[in-house]
Amino acid sequence: MDAVLRSINLTTTIVDRAKHYQMFQINIILEFVTGFVLLHSIVAALRIAIMSPFQLLFMAAISISHTYAAYEYMHHYHHYHHYHHYHHHYHHHHSHYHYYYYCYYHHFRHRHHNYLISVSLEPATYCLWLQSNLKQLEIVLSNK
Repeated sequence: MDAVLRSINLTTTIVDRAKHYQMFQINIILEFVTGFVLLHSIVAALRIAIMSPFQLLFMAAISISHTYAAYEYMHHYHHYHHYHHYHHHYHHHHSHYHYYYYCYYHHFRHRHHNYLISVSLEPATYCLWLQSNLKQLEIVLSNK
């Protein structure tokens, strides 16, 4: 019975840890892809001149902010990884949670007010906005 409980605990610890690492990696990839797609669409829009300068500036600003967010995630992923790797054997096995949440909440809430809220809301509105722009882009391209 003890062996079963131990293996269950170990499994949940591994799964939790994997989820945390994965969360950083997924966010890094998503942010970079978003930044890249935006820059790509800016270039496409410039080539066929369908957007106003204000729209282009807005897209450029969002693109830069997403790329910067990816950099921030990479920075934290590195620190979290480093901390966990070197402190794993000396601390209680829950210490990595403490560091992870400290990193994630303290830094982002300090540097970007309500960053987590804006990140969860922005993609939905951005996707709708991008969809309409891509439709517009398709129409223009099919007419050329």
